Amino acid sequence: MLGGDGTLFHIANSIEKDFNIPFALFPSGSGNDFIKSLFGINKKIDFFYRVFKKGEIKKTKIGEIQEGERKYYFTNAAGLGFDAKIAKRALRIKNLRGLLRYLLSLFIELRGKISYEMEIKADSDKLEGRFLLLGFGIGKYLGGGFFLFPDASPFEDKLRICLIKDMNKINVLKKLPHAIKGTHLKLPECIYFKADEISINLKDEIFLQLDGEVFKAKGKKIRIRISEKELPILYI
Repeated sequence: MLGGDGTLFHIANSIEKDFNIPFALFPSGSGNDFIKSLFGINKKIDFFYRVFKKGEIKKTKIGEIQEGERKYYFTNAAGLGFDAKIAKRALRIKNLRGLLRYLLSLFIELRGKISYEMEIKADSDKLEGRFLLLGFGIGKYLGGGFFLFPDASPFEDKLRICLIKDMNKINVLKKLPHAIKGTHLKLPECIYFKADEISINLKDEIFLQLDGEVFKAKGKKIRIRISEKELPILYI
């Protein structure tokens, strides 16, 4: 497969749960966050040829989002709120890639609304309030290089959940580097945990982003969990 997170999104939404033909992954997307999560950063093209020739079949997890009557799947990460607004803006910027495109989109979207009212249930826990973003991770990276889910593994059957509480826009800029380095987990505005399943009641109009693809939420209730589907890949 020659592509990035968006290509994998479309594959995940096309295959059946018993699909068993493995993919060899060659990064050529704008962010390639899933491939970074699998193999690490700064891998050269000869590494991926070696995986293609000598890799063994492994299956990575796929996330599932039920939103109204619609069901979507994602292979790397999904999010609600400001993150999705940034991803929506990034799709309109064609002359930049990766982290730079995401950062420019963030600066542009800071001019508008950045937090949203939500009620969140994760396993037996319940949270309610205004949040900047709510992210769900299978992979470690998001937005072309944000290290949002540092301990996530595409082979583990639990979602990583990252909640960022409402804050003013100056603090967003001040604390942004923590999300790039993965040190945001120590911030008082960050809530981070694992869950089998999470459900959200939305109070505001909101967008979803799944592997960088963006959709407007049509319903008020959303459920996220690990799907029965898996993605077969070649892996070293």
